[in-house]
Amino acid sequence: MSSINIDDPRCPECGEPVGMTSAYCMHCSADLTEYSEQTNVDVDNGRTDTSSPSTQQTPAPSENASVTGGESLLDPDGLVDNSLTVVAGIVGGFVIGFIELFVGTAILSVGIGFAIGILVWLGATAYLVRLRTVQEAISKTAYGIAIAIMPFSLVVFSSTWESSSIGARITEFIIVFVFCAVPATIVAGVGYFVGRFVPEHIPE
Repeated sequence: MSSINIDDPRCPECGEPVGMTSAYCMHCSADLTEYSEQTNVDVDNGRTDTSSPSTQQTPAPSENASVTGGESLLDPDGLVDNSLTVVAGIVGGFVIGFIELFVGTAILSVGIGFAIGILVWLGATAYLVRLRTVQEAISKTAYGIAIAIMPFSLVVFSSTWESSSIGARITEFIIVFVFCAVPATIVAGVGYFVGRFVPEHIPE
């Protein structure tokens, strides 16, 4: 016993259109009870008539499915991302080291400042180029710059600072601290913003 095609229900006896739940054919009065019951079973089991290409439907994509034309351009394991990470790490390490060189020179001396700048430059570069993504390298570079700026406020306690009284130096320290904190906060904000684009789950 065949069932009624659910996409184009017709009477098995006369071939005329009928309703899927019709108990009899309005054209030839044929009993359709058994055919309707079998059709309902087929629908419950997920069976459809695929004899006609027009009845085939393409399943809709899931809302959570990722629609991409291929691998991401900045795939964490891709050549582009790895190359940009190295470039960002080298540039970021140099900038952080240069700032520390300037700060060390202003607070201590040229020789000590130069040594500190070289050490910070090498250490920061080695750390940044080993990060997994370019977004993380840029974010950590921004944080490093913000941290490197802040020690400059200690210059008011160095021997090169002209003020002599402790009260004057404390007041000037607060002023210089705020002066350093403004750009440091802006740079750190950029680092936080870029850090939001770092992939949370990176496939191994």
